[in-house]
Amino acid sequence: MVNSGSGTVTTLQWGVSGDIPVPADFDGDGRTEFAIFRPSTGQWYIRYSSTQTAAVVTWGASQDFPVAGDYDGDGRADVAVFRPSEGLWYIRYSRGGTGTVAWGTVNDVPVAGDYDGDGRADIAVFRPSAGIWYFRYATGATAFLRSIIGASSISIQRPPGIRNARESKPAPTRTTSVSGLACNLARTA
Repeated sequence: MVNSGSGTVTTLQWGVSGDIPVPADFDGDGRTEFAIFRPSTGQWYIRYSSTQTAAVVTWGASQDFPVAGDYDGDGRADVAVFRPSEGLWYIRYSRGGTGTVAWGTVNDVPVAGDYDGDGRADIAVFRPSAGIWYFRYATGATAFLRSIIGASSISIQRPPGIRNARESKPAPTRTTSVSGLACNLARTA
């Protein structure tokens, strides 16, 4: 790792062969923690940057995909996994409690992120066989994004009522030029 402020190089041994890196801000201090998911045991190993202490959290199974994100908007990443065999997301919230969300199928790739700018991670999957992204916003609204090869613009529209934390009203549709690709975001429910 290269420190962006000083340019110094730091190395850290954190994990073993077969572990999956899952960097995120788990303690809410604004810095990304070193974290790994160990599929063989279903355990997460998180090294907190604020205290330089470590935690081991058991959450997941061998075929799960780790998808850490701030699903509850408290400023701290939550431990979560996507289980493709069931199409379920299992979330362990940083402030306590758990949640399960049905979203996705066996061959989907989890791509969680804050797609609507409300400060909470949205559950999303990319379906490679169709080239479609499926979103389930933290508000419960859903949408999909379909790629159309050969066009020259992208049109993205949030479902009605969706706004980010800085907006007082929903954003209008925006069109942006993208070389050779057009995408449409559409409400599905």
